[in-house]
Amino acid sequence: MKFCTNCGKEIADNAEMCLYCGYAVPSANLQNYDYSMSDRPEQVGEGKSSTAYVVISALIPIVGLVLWGMKRKESPQEAKKYLIAALVTIGITILLNVICA
Repeated sequence: MKFCTNCGKEIADNAEMCLYCGYAVPSANLQNYDYSMSDRPEQVGEGKSSTAYVVISALIPIVGLVLWGMKRKESPQEAKKYLIAALVTIGITILLNVICA
């Protein structure tokens, strides 16, 4: 087994691309290949999607908590739904960050 030079995950010896990140693995006959990160090609949209994900994943629970705070006295049952939604969203965000890291 060998490892992807882009993401570091273990890949098959005869793999032409990484199944985890999609990076094209250099051929085995390139003995003098420079694996430095400076030569790594930019991934399409690298950094942009992760920034959008962080912003969205932070805003959704905040909206739920704000709605909970506004509704908790006048409609406790409805407020409870907003609080649960906010907590579930926080849990899913943490879980996805652990899985994707």
